[in-house]
Amino acid sequence: MGSSVLDFPDFDTYETVIYRKGPLFLDALRQEIGDEAFFSGLQQYYEWYKFGIGTGQGFLEAMQQASMKDLRPLFDEWVGLDNLR
Repeated sequence: MGSSVLDFPDFDTYETVIYRKGPLFLDALRQEIGDEAFFSGLQQYYEWYKFGIGTGQGFLEAMQQASMKDLRPLFDEWVGLDNLR
């Protein structure tokens, strides 16, 4: 979530992480918190960043607020908390 395209050694690695792992992470997140909280979190994230630049940390915060859960372990497993910006 916090990586630049330039951080990847080649396109195959970029494709795997962004276009394959990303959707799997979103599905795991949705399964963890349920549809109502997931879509509420997406809406909150949109409202916070609709005129700015979204961040991984902001996405985590929106999802935690919507679900009332500590989602740091899930985010750390999938993307690494150190990678959130």
